[in-house]
Amino acid sequence: MAGASGFIGNNLCHTLVKNGHEVLALYRTNPKRTSFPLQLNSVLIDSAIDIGSLNRACSSFDADFVVNAAGDWRVSQAGENVDKIVQANVEFPLVLANLALEKGCNFVTLSSFWQLEDSDLHKVSNCYTESKIIFENLIDNLVSEQGLKATSIYLYDNYGLNDSRDKIVDQLISRGSHSKPIKLSNPSRYLNLLHISDVINGIITYTLTDIKTRKIEISCNKVVSLGYLVSIVEECLEASLSIEWESISQDWEPFRKHNSILKRPDGWEPKVDLRSGIEGLVKRKK
Repeated sequence: MAGASGFIGNNLCHTLVKNGHEVLALYRTNPKRTSFPLQLNSVLIDSAIDIGSLNRACSSFDADFVVNAAGDWRVSQAGENVDKIVQANVEFPLVLANLALEKGCNFVTLSSFWQLEDSDLHKVSNCYTESKIIFENLIDNLVSEQGLKATSIYLYDNYGLNDSRDKIVDQLISRGSHSKPIKLSNPSRYLNLLHISDVINGIITYTLTDIKTRKIEISCNKVVSLGYLVSIVEECLEASLSIEWESISQDWEPFRKHNSILKRPDGWEPKVDLRSGIEGLVKRKK
């Protein structure tokens, strides 16, 4: 499991170990030891690691899956840190893919969808998304030319406890105790939001049942508008948030059915509704 110290990777490690699976955690940033289950094997690695070094680090571990939950999105529109982005999002995961190829096991990588305000897919033109597209094309080649058994699991947005990514849900909750307004886009913008527990259950449900599909998505049943999300957070906080809307539409609907782009895991459905998820998060943060 690469990216084991990240929000999704760490939650995935905890759930897998809790369910009795053996996990070897690979991570680039040294987290607090208490953030990992005590039963977890872990290896601190460098992003520039080569296939030989990674093989030696994993030599005693007989894996059924190599999972890439790592990535780096911290890049400016001006193209700064391009080398780091390419190393983290293309070069390093390619080493993982080749490790899976050598071991003859399944390679699972987590990817993401970008959305426009109408919730349609959008390929943003920046270094992060371009690096992800390049990597997906390279994996397609390894699948067709060398027989790599690979699946890309596409995620939308997610939230939960101990998320350090400063996503929209945490931004709204944290502003509940501050008077400074938060700037947001049109309240009619739709978001595909899932609680982290549903994301993790979706990933595990898929990898343990049907690993044959090349690309799959973990998504909600109904997308919610940004305006509706704000209202839910205000209700859970029992406070009014100070919002500066970039543009205001008076005819937005609270939610609408999500039209899946890719297949979803068979037998999986989200269980945590948005209100319950936000309420639980607010209680845990107090």
